[in-house]
Amino acid sequence: MEKSIPDVKENIASLLQISRDCLKKGDLDKAKSEIEKALSIDFNETQVINALKFTNFWIERKIRFQNVAGHYERGIFLFKQWKSFILFASKFQIEDELTIYALKYWVFNQSLYHFNEILESGTDDPELLIKIGLCYKNLGDYCRALEYLESALQIRSEDAGLMAEIADCYAFINEVRASKIFFREAFFIDPQSIDLYSLESLLVKKLISRVKALGFEEKLLKEWIPIYGVLFGVFNVKRELKALELGKLKQSINTLEHQYEEDPDSREMLVPGLINKYFWLIDYYVSISDSKDRIEDVLKKISKLNPSVYELYSN
Repeated sequence: MEKSIPDVKENIASLLQISRDCLKKGDLDKAKSEIEKALSIDFNETQVINALKFTNFWIERKIRFQNVAGHYERGIFLFKQWKSFILFASKFQIEDELTIYALKYWVFNQSLYHFNEILESGTDDPELLIKIGLCYKNLGDYCRALEYLESALQIRSEDAGLMAEIADCYAFINEVRASKIFFREAFFIDPQSIDLYSLESLLVKKLISRVKALGFEEKLLKEWIPIYGVLFGVFNVKRELKALELGKLKQSINTLEHQYEEDPDSREMLVPGLINKYFWLIDYYVSISDSKDRIEDVLKKISKLNPSVYELYSN
C-alpha cells in the first residue's frame, strides 16, 4: 500500500530533522546519509536537494579544515568558508533555513572554541575580540557579542566595519536608537569597509534591499546606502559634531570637491560620498540654529550633484 502524501512529507521532515541534529554536532557524513534517505523518497524536493548541496559543501571544507594547523588559523578558515558558503547558498532557491542554521551553529561554535583557546593565553588583540564577538553574534547571543565588540571598539574607535556589526547587534536586541546611531556613523566613516553580507537585522537588510533594487553595483551600493538611509528615514537619529569633527568634515568636503572638479572619471563614486558629508554638515547647521543661508548653500550643492536626491531630501 502506497504511503499518503502527508506520510511522505512527514518522513522527509523527520529525516531532515535528524540530519540537522547531526550537522549541529559536526557529524556531516551521518547528516548526508539521512538527507540521501529523504532524497530517495522524493528526488524532486527542493528543500532536500538544497540540504544535500549545503552539506556536501561543508564536507569538502571539513576535510580541508582538519589539515589547518593553529587555533587562530582554524578559526579564520571557518570564518572565510562561511562567507563563501553564504555566497554559494544565495545562488539557489533557499527553502531550508533550518539546515543553514544547523551548519551555522556548528561552524561558529567550532570557531569560538579555537578563538577562546587563544584568548585564555591573556591576549587583548582587538581582532581576536572582534572574531569572538562575531561568533556570539552568529550564534544569536547578541548581548555577549556586544561585550566583545564594544571592548574592541575602545581600541579601534574608527573601525566602520566593527561599528556596523555593533549596530546590527543592537537592532536584534531592540535597541533601535543605538542601532541607528552606530549604522549612520559606520556608513559615514567608511562605507567600503562594511561587510554587507554579515548584516542580518531587518533594520538594515530592508534598506540594503531597497537601495540594491535601484541598480547599484556593490561598490556604489555601499556609498549610496547612507544617502537613502537618510531619505527613507532609517538613519534619522543624529548627533551634534564636536569642533574637531566639524573641522575634519569641512576639510574632507573641500578635498572631495576638489577631486570632483579635477577628476571627472571618479565622479560616480565621489557624488554619494559628498552628499553624505553634506547631510552631516546640514545637520550641524540645524543643530546650532545657524543661518538659513549656509543651509541653502549646501542644498544648492546637493541639487547640482543630484537633483532627484535634492527633491527627496527637501520634500
